[in-house]
Amino acid sequence: MKVYTTIAECLEKFAKISWTIGNFDGVHIGHRSLINQLRRHSEVIGVITFDPHPAQFFLKKKFLGKLFRFEDQIEVFRSLGVDVVLKLSFDSFFSNLSAVEFITQYLDPLKIKALYVGYDFQFGKNKAGDFNLLQHHYRNSLTQTHLVEAYVDQDTKKIVSTSLIKQILKTGDLKMAKRLLDRRYHIQGPVISGNKLGSKIGFPTANIEVTDLFIPKLGVYICKALIENESYKSILNIGYRPTVDATYSSPTVECHILNFNGSLYGKSLTVIPYDFLREEKKFLSVKELTEQIAIDVKKCKDYLYED
Repeated sequence: MKVYTTIAECLEKFAKISWTIGNFDGVHIGHRSLINQLRRHSEVIGVITFDPHPAQFFLKKKFLGKLFRFEDQIEVFRSLGVDVVLKLSFDSFFSNLSAVEFITQYLDPLKIKALYVGYDFQFGKNKAGDFNLLQHHYRNSLTQTHLVEAYVDQDTKKIVSTSLIKQILKTGDLKMAKRLLDRRYHIQGPVISGNKLGSKIGFPTANIEVTDLFIPKLGVYICKALIENESYKSILNIGYRPTVDATYSSPTVECHILNFNGSLYGKSLTVIPYDFLREEKKFLSVKELTEQIAIDVKKCKDYLYED
């Protein structure tokens, strides 16, 4: 699979193929259904997506964060049989393109064979463009346009969306999130320096940098940590660390990895939450906190992981 950032690069090897367009944050079962439809009807397929996420560009600090990093999306696209990804930079210039300008400057040059978009796809300044405009623009051309209906979860009868999955993760329901994502939710990022209090109390932690990532329900989770293709039982704490420091303005994500003694600073760490263990709370003392962490670690050791 190839990843390009310009149309010119795509045209060298991927002219006149079938495409879909979207943010694809999480690449959940609704996204997968769309891509699978595209795959069934086309020999070569591509995905057009955006970086940063348009909501991140417009909302700035109010943006709730992406479920996964762009690199993770790429790996899922690869597993679904996508042949090429065109990553367009969503900047001030791009955000001011009219819907027609987006079509003529970005879609027309690709000489698209077939274009598949989701039921709620909108594009162009002020979201003025939709499937009807695409259909009208290509009505007398060789480009086929296809509208893919919403993917409805049969258990909840709700339309599957990234927003719905975020709501579910805010409740700590990891099983439901796994079903809608078609894989386990995880947090991935570089390990950064912390205040090393965990080491002082006997439970060293790896602090994960999560800027621009969505933060699930605050509290303590039983997890697996993936380090160089090895998995380790671990405890993840997401929160403001009220017992030891009341100055944090945003949640920290820190992981105590059982039976691991190496240094992870500067390396990428992936943590997979399996179960929500308890709410974050302020303890009366560091001693009381340490005693609770020991209880959490015991539960983690005894936990029966099911993939």
